[in-house]
Amino acid sequence: MTWEVPVVHSVNRRKAWPFYALLLALGVPTGWLVPSRYIPYAVLALMGGLILWALLSREIFTRDHRRGMRMVRKKRFDEAIPHFEAAYAFMERHPWIDRWRSLVLLSISGMSYREMALCNVAFCYGQQGKVREATAIYEHVHREYPDNGIAISALNMLRGAGNGPAEG
Repeated sequence: MTWEVPVVHSVNRRKAWPFYALLLALGVPTGWLVPSRYIPYAVLALMGGLILWALLSREIFTRDHRRGMRMVRKKRFDEAIPHFEAAYAFMERHPWIDRWRSLVLLSISGMSYREMALCNVAFCYGQQGKVREATAIYEHVHREYPDNGIAISALNMLRGAGNGPAEG
């Protein structure tokens, strides 16, 4: 029996305002400066530049995260953990990247990369049957990010399976 590893993509539109402001800041002057017959080309060039920016910045700043995700998709959870731990450590050293991810990475993710890294480490431990380690990390996520639905659900599931009292 094969199964797909679940991947969550959350978007926080309220925190995405810098991304939308960037599009507006680049788009409006383009409309004023470029003759109307060239606007479609200018829009294509602008979009191409933004895509290139996203690809390059993510290549530079989220390398460990992406490597960890590749290992998770291959169900090589033991190999994914060090990559997620490295991604967490990197974002700890450079919190401005995570704080301004909508501009730096062109990511409007609802979760910070630090938060994702911790959840991914806990998930990997859980997939390996290391319930204590997974629970400890999910508890850490819940303390640091009290509204994290993944941590809350995982803790309720782990505790409901006889590993401790369930919380709301």
